[in-house]
Amino acid sequence: FAEHIVMNDVHENFFAFGSDSLASRGSGSGEPLPTAAARSVSRGLRCREAAPWWAPDKVGELSQLPPSQASRCGVRLRRAAWAVGFARRWSPEVLDWIDTGVGTEKAVSILRLWGADEAEPTIAVAFRGSKGAQDYYKTDANPFLVPLPTAAAGGGSGGASPRAGSDRGRSGSSPGGRVADSGGVNGSAGGGDAPLPRSGSGASSDGGSPSPPLYPPTAWVDESAARFMPLLTHDPRPCATLGAWRAYAGDSPTRGASDASPRQRVRRALETALRQFPRSRVVITGHSLGGGLAAVCAYDLLCSSLPLRYAIERSGAPLCLVTFAGPRMFNKAFFDQLAVMEETDLLRALRVVVVADMIPRLAPRWLGGWPPCRGKLTLESPTEAPVAANGGVGRSAAGAAAGGILEGGPAPALAGWPLFAWWWREGLRL
Repeated sequence: FAEHIVMNDVHENFFAFGSDSLASRGSGSGEPLPTAAARSVSRGLRCREAAPWWAPDKVGELSQLPPSQASRCGVRLRRAAWAVGFARRWSPEVLDWIDTGVGTEKAVSILRLWGADEAEPTIAVAFRGSKGAQDYYKTDANPFLVPLPTAAAGGGSGGASPRAGSDRGRSGSSPGGRVADSGGVNGSAGGGDAPLPRSGSGASSDGGSPSPPLYPPTAWVDESAARFMPLLTHDPRPCATLGAWRAYAGDSPTRGASDASPRQRVRRALETALRQFPRSRVVITGHSLGGGLAAVCAYDLLCSSLPLRYAIERSGAPLCLVTFAGPRMFNKAFFDQLAVMEETDLLRALRVVVVADMIPRLAPRWLGGWPPCRGKLTLESPTEAPVAANGGVGRSAAGAAAGGILEGGPAPALAGWPLFAWWWREGLRL
């Protein structure tokens, strides 16, 4: 979902195809049911953002064909097949699809997922990766780090921070030791007398590492404090690139304070879902640029959303951050801050990279770039035969699962972003 499905517009009715609908689409077509369903769904896939010619939207070596050739586009077919399988596995409900189209603000989907054997749903927040041209030259290539909001700068108050520590096994336990009522996470639950956890920088009650304090949800960065990446890589304040912050929080301070900004809409959708299902697991994810935005979002929500912190305390399930091929868009203090969040059981974080992928190595460490978290899973390159490109037809294990024969557009003369990234890194080294 993070790498491919969200590259389409995952609007509220995206998963409207149910089992009855899929069965009817497959009947009489002579194709296996998953293949017929995928072909039907693929024709409806759309995306507001258009990929530039030098960085086409791809699945493996297949490039996406124009909408006029949607019926034979291998990229759409593969993504449709994944969407069908995803829907069958998770019964997803789109809580909000955020695609403002303003400046460099990136699209993000908020889903409620129901696993077959799960008593409580999972709330998933998935950010779209780089797609439009401005994502590459305005957001990805932004070389300036900016200090993120903190309690000291944002006006946070003192007191003990919530954490899911020694009481994780006790359902509904509040930080003060009293059992909270099961209704709501915003302190207005009917009948319960347990107070909301107070924000602050104090140490946790069991002597563990201190949890980060809370700052106001509308706190903004001081853009005048942005500096070239090497100058802030060892700054004691958590930093992210200015491009990543604007793509997540809003294209300007005015936009950031607006209820229509991606940041505020993600918060509102997540907190509303937690009020309905207070013991839900929360997963934030993204691929490439989306992985960097997912890390910024996880930091921001854990540092500013009291309902999320309260939900973590009650459920005993830390927020889960999983990034796929995310770039190094942070400084060491951000890396250390997420480590503190993991030590205090607020967060579980993992970055997944492919060994030959260049993007997770940018910006390089010598230029000041740091990954978001410690946990890392490195995958070797697949050994199966690649899917054919240049308008050819190929078959692989993955291709067979998506309906067998796939067709893609010609590869561009320029290999796109990976080649540019390599050129940029080697040029700076010289």
